[in-house]
Amino acid sequence: MKKKIGILTLPLNNNYGGMLQAFALYQFLKNQSHDAYLIQKEAYRPKWKRWTIGVLEKIPFQDLKKYRSTAIKNKYHRPFIDEYISEKTKAIYTTKELEAVSLEHDFDAVIVGSDQVWRLEYIDDGYFSSYFLDFIKPPKTLKISYAASFGKDTWEDTGKAPLVEELLHKFDAISTREISGVQVCAQQFKLNECAHVLDPTLMVDRSVYDCFLTPPSNSQNKILLTYILDHNQNKNNILGDVTNNLPELHTLVQIYKDDQHTPEFTVAQWVNLFADADFIVTDSFHGMVFSIIFNKQFVVIGNNNRGLARFSSLLSMLGLESRLVIDNAEYDIPGLMQQKIDYTVIESVLSNLKKQSKNFLESSLLISEQKI
Repeated sequence: MKKKIGILTLPLNNNYGGMLQAFALYQFLKNQSHDAYLIQKEAYRPKWKRWTIGVLEKIPFQDLKKYRSTAIKNKYHRPFIDEYISEKTKAIYTTKELEAVSLEHDFDAVIVGSDQVWRLEYIDDGYFSSYFLDFIKPPKTLKISYAASFGKDTWEDTGKAPLVEELLHKFDAISTREISGVQVCAQQFKLNECAHVLDPTLMVDRSVYDCFLTPPSNSQNKILLTYILDHNQNKNNILGDVTNNLPELHTLVQIYKDDQHTPEFTVAQWVNLFADADFIVTDSFHGMVFSIIFNKQFVVIGNNNRGLARFSSLLSMLGLESRLVIDNAEYDIPGLMQQKIDYTVIESVLSNLKKQSKNFLESSLLISEQKI
């Protein structure tokens, strides 16, 4: 049965992984013949502040609080969102606006996820409870989380926990992206039924990304790709060790050369870089995910500040824990690189996990037929 479904995720802006996970979930629902809409929740700011920031975004030769550079980055990536996630709401900031849009669209279901939609420091703009779907009015509209992530293996604000627990118990179906999220739901919020599912980028078939791919070049040069979000000397040392232990010369391609995250590649080009690379070094969750999607040899550098749970959860499911190097810890790059990833085994495991994830989402959407 065709349904009208809203997708609530973090503001997309200029995050490659964030945009691609939203695209993947949106595309999956469309391929299942549903009407999918991106609910464009933006971080709340008072109107006077939004006006001030809007002015600062337009004034050249300054970058106060990085408002101008951020706006330029967002504008650079906006064509991707407009082309590939065409059905979307207007920008929304408050619970009242979310309630109005939800009623206007008359959604059969709203799905919150994926990405770190339940990481408090990312959503605490005064309306954090929106990400626990407090604006949905029962009984018609289903409340579903798909691959929601706490980012870390704990809920960090006990004062807000009672409200979160109350809201989560009103969901019709809950899933998290990390096994630690299942544990948080059980131990912190007393939820006995929480599924562990794949990030949407991994749930969909690889052919979904064919629209981004261009024919590979005829160059015989092998490519060492780096996608580093937080640069430091330790990561430079790891990259140096990888370079020294590659069996032949590779051309180094860096998606970000520093922490300014100035975009040089479109989202489609970003996907192509992963598809064309021969070896990848990254400290990004979705950098790791796309290394796996395209069956690449890789090293992922874990960062405690960004949360290790999301890395270790996926890697442990796939038996790839050895690919994770913890920043500021001892590591053995030569030994790691001698252990080639056998993707025939990985693809077999992923196939089963994809089926489980798709079954969760499809069965969750069927609940509405029993409620209406």
